[in-house]
Amino acid sequence: HGLSASGRYSRNIGDVGGQGSNLLSLNGTHSWRADEEITVASSANYMNNQIRMLTGTGLSVNNSEVMQAQSSVTWLPSEDLPLTIVGGGSFLRLTTETDAEKADLTNLNGYANAIYRFSKNLTATAGLTLAQNQSDGISQFSSGQNASVSYSGNPLIIGDYSYNWGAGGGVSNQLVSSGDANRSLSAQVQHSLLRSVVLNETNAVTLNASQSLSRIDNSTSGTSDILTNSGGASW
Repeated sequence: HGLSASGRYSRNIGDVGGQGSNLLSLNGTHSWRADEEITVASSANYMNNQIRMLTGTGLSVNNSEVMQAQSSVTWLPSEDLPLTIVGGGSFLRLTTETDAEKADLTNLNGYANAIYRFSKNLTATAGLTLAQNQSDGISQFSSGQNASVSYSGNPLIIGDYSYNWGAGGGVSNQLVSSGDANRSLSAQVQHSLLRSVVLNETNAVTLNASQSLSRIDNSTSGTSDILTNSGGASW
């Protein structure tokens, strides 16, 4: 187990018109290696801010409170099985109150993802997400499912250049309690060229150029083709 926590409180008092602030924050993290196959990581945060300041209409008060927690679990079933499963959830509660209005937001989220590596080149993923959102008394539930497969070719070394290429495709589906639904199919191919130029023992410049072409068929926005060209250099 690994555990860490911290907290901070700050109070400021002004001598003009009652200005000032009270700021409180608490943070904690916990990590747990259950066994060789399962690890768990969790964190929680709490913040409460009260700020009073003078405006053109007098003393303005702003109170805000945030509570947040999240946890994730990683499972590697076997050293001989190229499978990784990650799941977790998060909670968020936010309230803000001023002289003019009050806002209240609560979010609950859960997810599970599986990654299977058929080889060093071919990888497949599948995932599920669930979310419950409530804002100012209005509640909404949504769920999403997705699956994808990607292939990365072995780099081709041509003189001082490295040529890389790959392709992939995926499908996703999202449902919302209000009745909205969104389904999407996508496919993509890309390739890139990279060269590293060594200037001396401590300096090198890396040049790269890449291009990708993707097609997305979305039930809401229709079909779109996207061509992306990019280039860069780093020293």
